[in-house]
Amino acid sequence: MLYHADFHIEYPAAMSQKDFFSIWAREAEAALGAKKAGLVIDIWKSVGARRVVAVVNVDSLDTLDQILLDLPIMKEHGQHVQVEVTPLRRFEDFATDVKKRLEQRLFGQGCQVGGRERPVQPSKSRPAIRLW
Repeated sequence: MLYHADFHIEYPAAMSQKDFFSIWAREAEAALGAKKAGLVIDIWKSVGARRVVAVVNVDSLDTLDQILLDLPIMKEHGQHVQVEVTPLRRFEDFATDVKKRLEQRLFGQGCQVGGRERPVQPSKSRPAIRLW
């Protein structure tokens, strides 16, 4: 599964920039190794901010959580790192789904809910509700 991981990294005033960059250098080496191995699809550093954005491909949220806990920056500096994770859906799959749903609506068919066909059957007491 694909996930968007958004890292916000701070460092305490008492830490020197050199010490902070030493941690970040170890993290960069690990991140680029994960990219080479195919775990990280791509990774970016936001300009002018201590923020890194990555798209990762892992089997489960448990696996992702374990990987995040083992990152050098989390082990050495975790109390100053916030990570927001968002599951991603391939746009091609979304586009196919939208097209299928549109065709179902245009031809008066029901819609798929939970993998089962749900026919649209309005009545006088309960008119059909349009979702879009």
